Amino acid sequence: MKVKNARAAELSDFEVLQVLREMGKRQQMAVLKKNIESTKVTTMNSIKPNTGTESLSIEERTMQSLPSNLRTIQYEVLECLRNVQRPCAHQSSDQIPRFMDALYAWERGKPVEGVPGLNEGGEDGGIITIIEREKRLTKGERLMLINHAPTTEIELYPLVEEIEDRFTADQRLDILTIISAHLPLDQEAIQAYQDRNTTMPANAEMNDQQDVVFDEQDGEEVYVGPEDEYEQQGIADPDDDMDMLQNEAAGGAAVDDDGPDE
Repeated sequence: MKVKNARAAELSDFEVLQVLREMGKRQQMAVLKKNIESTKVTTMNSIKPNTGTESLSIEERTMQSLPSNLRTIQYEVLECLRNVQRPCAHQSSDQIPRFMDALYAWERGKPVEGVPGLNEGGEDGGIITIIEREKRLTKGERLMLINHAPTTEIELYPLVEEIEDRFTADQRLDILTIISAHLPLDQEAIQAYQDRNTTMPANAEMNDQQDVVFDEQDGEEVYVGPEDEYEQQGIADPDDDMDMLQNEAAGGAAVDDDGPDE
């Protein structure tokens, strides 16, 4: 197979999220259509095979009909992009074009829609910004601004190369103003999400030290701790050996969890 165009277009996180959602809808429709056709054939033959899926929902049938690795990728990416702390979870299809148009106008000294007073000049002597062609934001930098939607100046530094040499302090603030006007974040939802995570149960620290494994058979997340990995690999837990060494160093006998020998 020959790749004709390795990168036909650059997609933002929001566009990837939209593509995955559309894929999920098409997959559900395909499974539904297949089930309808199967039902018609079964009715004509007066035979209803027992497939064991009659009680499943459309979503469950969809997930069963797809390869397991594809389901895992779709699930993990969707869970990541739908997180309320990701800017793409707050964006809409009309915000990104408006943001791109605002940056285009701002770099060329034109009034910026949605940001009153920016590049308007007038009798009050307002400043009109015109960015030199070689210092304007690149496509990749614009994409990074959309994906991260920075709210502070320090967040701009890893997103825009040599930002201090290309943009003045006032121009950096202008960029943040345009972002906040066209790519706003729901701070209340983000704060509520953070508050829920700070009030986790007492065993949260233990869960943080465990790996999360998705059990496709039961459809649940299973926490696998280090001791489970040692048991699966058939080797001793290093913590047990350390306890024995400490007991011997203290002058005591090693403790056997299985109880005294008879």
